[in-house]
Amino acid sequence: MARCESLSSTNIDRPEDTTMPIEHFVDETAFECLEAEWAHLHAVSPTATVFNSPTWCRVWWRHFGEPGRLHVLAVRTEDGELVGLAPMRIVPPREQATSRSAVRFLGSDDLCDYLDVLVAPGYEWYVAERLLVLWEHMGCRCELDLHAIPHTSPTVQAIVALCGQLGHQVFQEEEDVCPVVPLPPRWEEYLEGLDAKDRRELRRKMRKAGRAGLVSWYYVTHPAHIAEDLPAFFALHRASAPEKAAFMDARREAFFTEMACALAHHGWVWLAFLLVDGRPAACYLGFDFRDEIQVYNSGLAPSAAARLSPGWVLLGYVIEHAISLGRRRLNFLRGGEAYKYQFGARPEPVYHLRVTPAAHNSARHASAPT
Repeated sequence: MARCESLSSTNIDRPEDTTMPIEHFVDETAFECLEAEWAHLHAVSPTATVFNSPTWCRVWWRHFGEPGRLHVLAVRTEDGELVGLAPMRIVPPREQATSRSAVRFLGSDDLCDYLDVLVAPGYEWYVAERLLVLWEHMGCRCELDLHAIPHTSPTVQAIVALCGQLGHQVFQEEEDVCPVVPLPPRWEEYLEGLDAKDRRELRRKMRKAGRAGLVSWYYVTHPAHIAEDLPAFFALHRASAPEKAAFMDARREAFFTEMACALAHHGWVWLAFLLVDGRPAACYLGFDFRDEIQVYNSGLAPSAAARLSPGWVLLGYVIEHAISLGRRRLNFLRGGEAYKYQFGARPEPVYHLRVTPAAHNSARHASAPT
């Protein structure tokens, strides 16, 4: 049985406020207890991403979680309906070079591009309040240290406003950007929307690859094909650069393998490869989620880079394929590298929110995103 406790809610002075039961799960069997409801809430929540799905969180915890640090907040209506869920963890001071522990979303900065609370439409303020209730129930011994919050999330606005009422100090910053390419209905229309120089360059590289004769590409989504092609992805990823080889250690490779195969059963994962002379020269691993193709990670054979620009060519094919699928956006996910903007991307901010308890503040501060 999962270790779970019910918490009573403090009543912030809001006319529409009602009492909602809070469940606080503190071990990994929460994934089993909440699995079906979690999946349903994920399907209806506007704040849902691949990274707060029950599948992703379970796999991440299996590979990187530590006993005693899991904290899953479940908010229900009086009728028992799950309307909010915050998968979280405790990070001790030694892991962040501070004097205080922190409550963070479940996940890690090196693997999760978006992190947020799951919330049913219309319950955004209620769920944000209960998140603060859980934190206060813990005695405010930890900072709330929330990373990778999407700019469209109501979490930022709600927590900032509620902390202002309670006197907690809020520090907010733009942590990163996710460059996003709006996709029109037709490939030629996409090309015409690019800067003239970038359009010529992309067309030139794709024509050059086509003239090479021995260049081909493919795109797979079936779980069996994903599993079959992951070793080639890992090989190209490690070959790309020394820092990528260091990143993809045995632990992360095991996580990537289980994560990609599990999410592929939801239809959320794709792999794309460019072949030169029948051998993989470039690859991308990404997600297909809610009308958006997301580019998550990549690999490149250095020997082919100078001759044919395989990474550029494959990205062109992926964008063309996304348009043919009717997707409305291509999201490069976190990182503002210059090449992403050459494909027509526009930056969307990702926020970091840190809250320290009122008892430890000598001044109050709150700000809302612009």
